[in-house]
Amino acid sequence: MKHLAALFLLFIFLTVESSAQLNYGPSFGMVATTIRGDSDFSPTIRYFGGGAVSLNIFRYRAALQADVLVIGTGAVREDQGAITSYQLRTTHLALPLQIKFRIRQRWHTGFGYQYSAMLQANETYRVNGNSRDIDASANFAAGDAGPFVDLGFQALFGAGFHIRYYYGSRRINTTGDVELNNSYLQAGVFYMFGRKPERFGFRRPRLNDVPQ
Repeated sequence: MKHLAALFLLFIFLTVESSAQLNYGPSFGMVATTIRGDSDFSPTIRYFGGGAVSLNIFRYRAALQADVLVIGTGAVREDQGAITSYQLRTTHLALPLQIKFRIRQRWHTGFGYQYSAMLQANETYRVNGNSRDIDASANFAAGDAGPFVDLGFQALFGAGFHIRYYYGSRRINTTGDVELNNSYLQAGVFYMFGRKPERFGFRRPRLNDVPQ
């Protein structure tokens, strides 16, 4: 997969010299995240933020996009005896790479693959009424990866929103017999600077547009 990322970035570099349009800007929002593999885990809400670079090709009909994001992940667990309010919080530095296909320059669907490095992992809970905050980094893998699908809208002036579903395909726990995987639904807003498309690039002439 490292070779795939290198080829993706190389393709962006080689295509910049063409008539493509390069956009870039911030992206941030919320993440509804959970952990697959253990039915005791339930979703929790975290946040993400970072930036994106999008290389728009074929007159804005498609794009190659790379993000750099800090993403909060994890899950919560129901009370188990004396242990209550359990929450696992992990934070990843993520590099999502995707191909977008646009409809009328604005709506898009995208497919891609994401790599990430874990920055931290903490378990917080209460036991017999006393709070605990434990560094759990040793119990989790240093990285994660998996495919995702993206749906969104971008106005021609640059502002937009998107929804992305990530399905982690690598085991994230280093202990225990049960394999755990990340999954989350990411919803956010963004703004893209840089050259924008022609406003009527997709419009076809209509009969009433023909001069009389």
